[in-house]
Amino acid sequence: MSIELTDSIANSEYMLEHSLPHLEAGRLSTLSHLLGFAVLYRRRGIARMLVQGLPDPVFVAQMQAVSAFLHALPRVPEPERVLSLAACLWDAIAGQYWDAATELARLYPTHHNPKREHEDDFLYVAFLLQRYLLAPPADAEPERLEEHAAAELARLERWEEVLEGGLDPRLELCRALHEGDAGAFAEAIVSVSDARDEELLQRHEDGVVTKEDLAWLRPVWPEGLALLRLAERDGLELGPLQVPRVPPLLRIDNPYAYYPDAWRSIDFRPARRS
Repeated sequence: MSIELTDSIANSEYMLEHSLPHLEAGRLSTLSHLLGFAVLYRRRGIARMLVQGLPDPVFVAQMQAVSAFLHALPRVPEPERVLSLAACLWDAIAGQYWDAATELARLYPTHHNPKREHEDDFLYVAFLLQRYLLAPPADAEPERLEEHAAAELARLERWEEVLEGGLDPRLELCRALHEGDAGAFAEAIVSVSDARDEELLQRHEDGVVTKEDLAWLRPVWPEGLALLRLAERDGLELGPLQVPRVPPLLRIDNPYAYYPDAWRSIDFRPARRS
């Protein structure tokens, strides 16, 4: 058992005990406060999963992080919400909490915030939200469906312009989803995972990510699990695809039903889906 993981669990629980009353009282009202609070549940859940070898702590932690974020996000002024800071959105999708994910998508801005995010980061999340969470129903009027399809394609075209000839495996991944190309998706998601791994190790080398945080951050990539869930929604046949940092034990269907007040108890016990 890693001492870094046990420290992560203990530190997260200590900080949650002291932070929960502040969230309940409405004193955590900036985006950075909410993202930081959600990290505590996420860190605890992933560390417990790595120690126990069971997926349940992650699924419960995702519910707690998402429900806390949804509870408090309306208090954050809309101009201060940043779409590309989407960790809780990945939690909702990875945990198959689809209604919560859609609710989150509707609370996020649909425009780029040039003072707080790069446009390529914005376009990545905006494309996925537009395609999977904010799309019109399949039986909508043809004109509405055509308009949505055109807007989706426009996101990809704008992304290419922003890159100015540069490469971004996230663009290739989104293009593969748009075109329904399972092979291209499989190649792209591995590239995105490798790029994340490289960035994490560099940040650790630079002293930005501690050894304790690297112990839980590196082995598990919730965003990658979310991307696989979205590809499955499209019906892509991925076969035995193994994605680095997405443990196979997390690729099962989440057995737990979403509860909007899950965040209020550190040791919350969820009900199973009916």
